[in-house]
Amino acid sequence: MGAKCDVSIKAELTGLGQDQRFSKEFRTTTPVLSMYNYDSIGLDAEALDISDITAIELICMKNIDETNYVEIDCNYTASTFRANLRIGPGQTAVFKPSGIIYAQANTAAVKVEYLIIASA
Repeated sequence: MGAKCDVSIKAELTGLGQDQRFSKEFRTTTPVLSMYNYDSIGLDAEALDISDITAIELICMKNIDETNYVEIDCNYTASTFRANLRIGPGQTAVFKPSGIIYAQANTAAVKVEYLIIASA
């Protein structure tokens, strides 16, 4: 049997009069490599270091900063940064980009760590 990667995210929100449950599953059946990185993201939009990875299945990223958020553009084109995702201080996000990934901090550089799961 070939390698596979299953990531499940479950969240539960209570105390607002009605319980809300969220469940999302990301699945890739042919991951062949992964990459972990710890990086500093500055105030200018910059490409995320993905080494020579070409087919990203998903990214799990944590903003280590205690004060500032980082914005992510999951499909950067033509020198135009458009944030698709905002990761607050201390928060983690799991996402599947659709193109070139750029990141930008809001008021000061932030440290992030991320794990990339890829099929090529």
